[in-house]
Amino acid sequence: MKQVWIYFGVLLALMLLPAGTDAAKLAPAQLVYVQTNGSEITVRTDLGNMGSGRDLSEAFKDLENTTPGKVFLDTADYLLVDETSVRYLQELGGWLKGDCLVCLGKEIKDLPGAADYLDAHPPGQKLKECRGDEVVLPHLTEMDERFCLKG
Repeated sequence: MKQVWIYFGVLLALMLLPAGTDAAKLAPAQLVYVQTNGSEITVRTDLGNMGSGRDLSEAFKDLENTTPGKVFLDTADYLLVDETSVRYLQELGGWLKGDCLVCLGKEIKDLPGAADYLDAHPPGQKLKECRGDEVVLPHLTEMDERFCLKG
């Protein structure tokens, strides 16, 4: 069912793009990973695209500027955040759909593999439900090319 929505989102995006846009240049993300390291925020997608900046706005703008073609974040089903990026959950609602499922993740390297794992084992917390300081999120770990979701 999730794939149907992804395809629907891509189809809708194709309809909204000006004539002459090459479909091969579309980048519909299924998973977005937000990490904070000191004063720098990094945003990565399961397609291998990455952006960084001093705040979320800069990081997403950099993601758009460095992605070949057009990146689509409305197609993202999953949001991974590291522990220091949890404070941005409400703000992330401005870039991602509210039904995006959220979990913690630390140093996840295989983002396409993580998206596949989360398709089979979806976390129950939606982005639109992440309000307040006391948010409890499931934790995704990656070890030896395998994933485990706890909580």
